[in-house]
Amino acid sequence: MANAKFADAYFKMGAGFIVRWRRLLFTLLVIVSVGGLFFARNISIDNSLELWFLEGDPALEAYNEFKKKYGNDEVILAMVDCTKDGMFSPAMLTAIYKASKAIEDDKENFKRVLSVGLSPYIGLNGNDITIEDLMNGPVNTLDEAEEIRRRFFDDPFKQRILQNASSTWAIIIAEPVATPDMDDRRPFIIESVRSKLSGFNFRLAGMGVMYNELNRLSVQDGAVFNAVAYVAIATLIFILYRSWVFLFMALGAMFFSGLGFLGFYGLFGQNFNMVTIVLPTLMMILSVSDVAYAYNNYCFNSAHVKKNREEGLEHVFYEVLSPCLFTSLTNTAGFLALVTSPLDVLRVFGAFAGFACMAEYVVSMIVVAFVLGQIELKEEMQIRRPFETPVNWWMQRMPRYYVHILVIFAILSAISVYGISRLQVDTYSMGFLHESNAIRRDSDAVESTYGNYLPLEVRLLTGQSEGVKKVEFLKRLEQTIIDLEAVPGIEKPASILDVLKKMNQIMSNGDVAQTYVVPASDEAVSQLLMLYESDPDNDLEYMTDNPDYSETRLTVRVPMVSAAGLFKFEEKAREILGRNFAGTSTTWKFGGYVPLYARIISYVTWSQVSSFATAFIFVFGAIAILFKRFKAMVLVVLPNIFPIIFTLGFMGLTGIKLDIATVTIAAIAMGIVVDDTIHALYLFYDPSRSKFAPVEAVVDGIREAGPAIVATSLIYSIGFLFMVFASIKSIIFFGLLLSMTIIVALICEVTILPAQVCLLHRFLSSDFAAKTTNTASTSIGSSDE
Repeated sequence: MANAKFADAYFKMGAGFIVRWRRLLFTLLVIVSVGGLFFARNISIDNSLELWFLEGDPALEAYNEFKKKYGNDEVILAMVDCTKDGMFSPAMLTAIYKASKAIEDDKENFKRVLSVGLSPYIGLNGNDITIEDLMNGPVNTLDEAEEIRRRFFDDPFKQRILQNASSTWAIIIAEPVATPDMDDRRPFIIESVRSKLSGFNFRLAGMGVMYNELNRLSVQDGAVFNAVAYVAIATLIFILYRSWVFLFMALGAMFFSGLGFLGFYGLFGQNFNMVTIVLPTLMMILSVSDVAYAYNNYCFNSAHVKKNREEGLEHVFYEVLSPCLFTSLTNTAGFLALVTSPLDVLRVFGAFAGFACMAEYVVSMIVVAFVLGQIELKEEMQIRRPFETPVNWWMQRMPRYYVHILVIFAILSAISVYGISRLQVDTYSMGFLHESNAIRRDSDAVESTYGNYLPLEVRLLTGQSEGVKKVEFLKRLEQTIIDLEAVPGIEKPASILDVLKKMNQIMSNGDVAQTYVVPASDEAVSQLLMLYESDPDNDLEYMTDNPDYSETRLTVRVPMVSAAGLFKFEEKAREILGRNFAGTSTTWKFGGYVPLYARIISYVTWSQVSSFATAFIFVFGAIAILFKRFKAMVLVVLPNIFPIIFTLGFMGLTGIKLDIATVTIAAIAMGIVVDDTIHALYLFYDPSRSKFAPVEAVVDGIREAGPAIVATSLIYSIGFLFMVFASIKSIIFFGLLLSMTIIVALICEVTILPAQVCLLHRFLSSDFAAKTTNTASTSIGSSDE
């Protein structure tokens, strides 16, 4: 009881403070919110793969190590249409050369460019080896064009990498300079390539091109569905309540909550991505619930407020602060559960969403106090209670059908569990884009015309100095490449073998079939590499750790598929490497984007398990602390767990995958949907219902709370539903599934919760007859038997 009295005094003091200082608090809120725009201007968009991983993650460290040694694997591939004049006509060769040269000359943004115009040509000048670009300038005659064509087709590497099979499309590969600010520079780099290819019919592809499009759409979507949700919620509030006072309070709370959050987010140097872009919308939507609860209480106490506005308002906030605080705490608990995720982006989302819930609570109370403090009541207010009639109709009949209700939910639970067993965990970044999106169409066109372009990088570490020069190692590497190319989907290999075989062919002065092979001895390999090194235009830095030659790079191309598909390619490559280098000192490390991407599956799975378990403990632990009743926890678990199970089952049955966006739904939904349960339990344990039997108490409590529960649930649901207007599929699914979960939770609130009371009253009537008569607020300090 001492704890209850202390809490009671605390909330009375808080109510008095908010009411007495409402004007100053509102002024400070305006200053802080507007001032925060200074920091909000630093927020940008970043959907790059690295941001998902924690510092020190082995896959991220391998990626950074590869990039430091060999450069950027985030290349831009341009496929240029040559069907009109032919790839090897003087005009087309000249045009491709000039475009390639223009890209290469942009040294600030590009490290190197490969194309038919700038690909290295290895030849002999007398007895001396020479390495130069295949073209040194414009092509003026057919003879020059024919010589270029002959040299091009004399090199198997060029045939594989720099054209499609029919030579109707030429390939330009541009490697950007790898810098820490790559995410900021990426849009300008891609636009630079586009501008230099403006005279061509071309397609662009690459991991960076895709992420740049996701960034652009994230900005667009964030602005669109924030604005649409704002207008839709405002319209719905006015239709349901027909109150300008409520509307102004809700809009004010939404506006300052969103504005303040942007400033706080920018203060910590954070960027939005396709997961965190929903945070401002989320915060705005959550603020409506606290405003609605405060407005309903104000209307019920309008007679008191009319007699003495200051005392009346203090009484209103005394009754509002406690339940709204605990609903905000459960929201925060649900979000903070995400900090257990191994994915950095979900940790950031959970931490800032948790802060947003508590900040929204403070902002809503300040806005409500300020607006209500400006009103001079001339008569008692009659609160409009939408959905009161259907709620009353249902609650009159519900006790007769509680067995049917529980049986139906048991059947749905079984179906949902079956659906969960079919739920697939996967992430497909290109699949986030609609099939009609121009970037996705270009990527599909490149894969269908040219072939696979996404690089899977492998670092082969021989464990000894000059180990790469050993014929035994090179033979094993050659067999590895043969085995990899035999795997459907793996193609276009590139390695130091391409140089050595070409050098061997040139020095042997033979045809490709006879001399385009691995040199016969270690000495021959060393001699050829010495000759290649002597030319200043050699590109060994992209292939090996010259001059030590203890490791080399192998690149193959795989299709742009989901994380699960890329993981299979990586595992197959690992198997082949293990077989071909068994019994040697050679080890390997995968580098580049693909291994990072493949790791997401296990991280998403663990994120779902850890965040859901943590949210369960946090949320229901908070309820146990609040009500100090084991029966309260029993009553609250099923109505709030079933919506999550139903949604995950729905995803499994409909083929919606659990990915980096939808993985957050369970923890978020649990934090949100429990709010209405808390309000219902407050009324269930209210002393005014102590004379009622448990069934009568819960029916009467839901009759009182039901209309508001239905209205706020609809506002939440419609607010999230407007995310279906997004251009990124993951955001669409996030909004759709969260909206559905809230509606299912609403149904559970007015069906499962009272049905449980009916069932428990039937079998444990003696225990339920001892239902405490303390108020919900004083029950904080009581204990269950």
